[in-house]
Amino acid sequence: MKTKLFQQNPIEAMQFDGTNFKDITKWGCKVILYKPNDHLVIMHGEVDKVVKKGAYIIKSSNGWFHPVRKDVFESNYKPVVLT
Repeated sequence: MKTKLFQQNPIEAMQFDGTNFKDITKWGCKVILYKPNDHLVIMHGEVDKVVKKGAYIIKSSNGWFHPVRKDVFESNYKPVVLT
């Protein structure tokens, strides 16, 4: 069977810089624990997920928030330029 190529749809994302937890909560992401300049813990469905400083949080099409390591995010997603 021949493989096919697939492309991901644009997603909303925000990088956690260690200080912007208020922006992340305003965005709709439920932050359970915040340790300044280190990490935060977000609610992902019924599971808590750690987001380390520098990592990205993406909002999926079902409205769930997912942490993604910086290197993984930057190798898979490129900024969308709106014209």
